Amino acid sequence: MYKNRLQEYTQKSSLQLPVYQTLNEGPAHMPRFRSTVWVDGARYRSQKTFLHRKAAEQDVANLALESILKRVKDEGCPLLLGVCEQIVNFTLSNAINFSSSSFCCWSSGNLCIF
Repeated sequence: MYKNRLQEYTQKSSLQLPVYQTLNEGPAHMPRFRSTVWVDGARYRSQKTFLHRKAAEQDVANLALESILKRVKDEGCPLLLGVCEQIVNFTLSNAINFSSSSFCCWSSGNLCIF
């Protein structure tokens, strides 16, 4: 469920798909899995270990989604820089009939200057 939501988020945001790494931290007869996921250059690691690989990956995907949501709320801008760039280019080229457009985005991605 959370892995699907995270993948949908990355696709809608024009980001690379999440990359998961799941390691067994227990003995062979009693495995304990911990997952890490990379999304848009950020690394998220599950705090707990799980009996099943899928549970560990779902947990870390949930952690990543919660962290991303918090970041979006704190920064006040739901658009990532790459998405902002695409919207600006599309809007300017279609609304004003420019074949190309130029802009500058502030490093936080919150302010676009045309």
